[in-house]
Amino acid sequence: QPREQAAQAGEFALHGGRHQALFLELDEVAAQVEARRRGQLLAVPGEPGPEVAQVAAVGAQRRRALLPLVREEPQVVFDRRRHVAAERSRWHTSAPLRTVMPYLGEVSALLTAMCWTVSSATFAVSSRRAGAAATNHFRLWLALPVLWLLVWVTTGRPWPVELGAARTGLLVASGVIGLVLGDLGYFVALARIGPRVASVLMTTWPAFALLFGLFLGEWPDAGMLLGVSLTVCGVLLVLLRSRETSNWNPDLTRRQWAWGVAGALLGAVGQALGAILARRAMAAGPDLPLGGAPLDATLVRMAAGVFGAQIVALVQRRPFDGLAVLRDRRALAGALCGTAFGPVLGIWLSMVAMHHAREVGVASALI
Repeated sequence: QPREQAAQAGEFALHGGRHQALFLELDEVAAQVEARRRGQLLAVPGEPGPEVAQVAAVGAQRRRALLPLVREEPQVVFDRRRHVAAERSRWHTSAPLRTVMPYLGEVSALLTAMCWTVSSATFAVSSRRAGAAATNHFRLWLALPVLWLLVWVTTGRPWPVELGAARTGLLVASGVIGLVLGDLGYFVALARIGPRVASVLMTTWPAFALLFGLFLGEWPDAGMLLGVSLTVCGVLLVLLRSRETSNWNPDLTRRQWAWGVAGALLGAVGQALGAILARRAMAAGPDLPLGGAPLDATLVRMAAGVFGAQIVALVQRRPFDGLAVLRDRRALAGALCGTAFGPVLGIWLSMVAMHHAREVGVASALI
């Protein structure tokens, strides 16, 4: 229509050029498509779906309407930034994966438990030979570049800048509490009372997660309370029996036993509070309709953990404490294996579990 075309031409010139208005409209349509993609699958993996094709169709229709009014065809940025919505959904697979795997969070929690079983046994060997602080320091520094490369390869960007300051702050707090304070206490427990008892004590962290959830307005149901009660009873049975660390540390005193138990409980508290904060940071919101990606959250938490661990090492005047692991072959082998199954795969899967699980208490109990 001539009148409609004149209005479009006026809008085209109003935004300061023949191209800018069209670009802005395509961006707006792409943003709407991305918001509607929750719960939808791509038609073919790696290819644009019908919603992305709709964006291209709208752009083509706009160009046909504007061509009679301009001398040359505008260069559309849609071809340069191919499939804005599809590119984000390819690696940020919250809704599509949940449609295909409705129990993705729970399955990830079980896989996390398997990974942490392996890492606990190997880190225990490394902690006993090189020290808890040295092993914790070494594994954080080793895991950070691995996670950074994973994020860069899978997303094409070295840092998740789209998380924003608020989400990043929550993840930093989660990393410091969970990976520095919590894991340091757990490593002390591994070195003193052994992986068997320390792992049992760590199973109390779902109870702490439910407790912290109460302050955030997340009320547990009867099933969760029953599960937590059974877990606590099992832990008490282990503690009331004779100390089963004679094979691990025959010369263990009561004071050392108490410090080991306290370290494991500190690890459980740090794990619970870190998981709650990370879940909040990855929650969907107006800024991120699909929520934060678990791999991005893992990278931010690990970077915060490395920074916090380095500060602790500087305060203790042992800035290169992690190098002690390199002086012992068995400690190094244990640290390498534990890092692969712990800070890399284990923490990544735990973030997937926290993000996708229907209830944080269920995921916590499975982990």
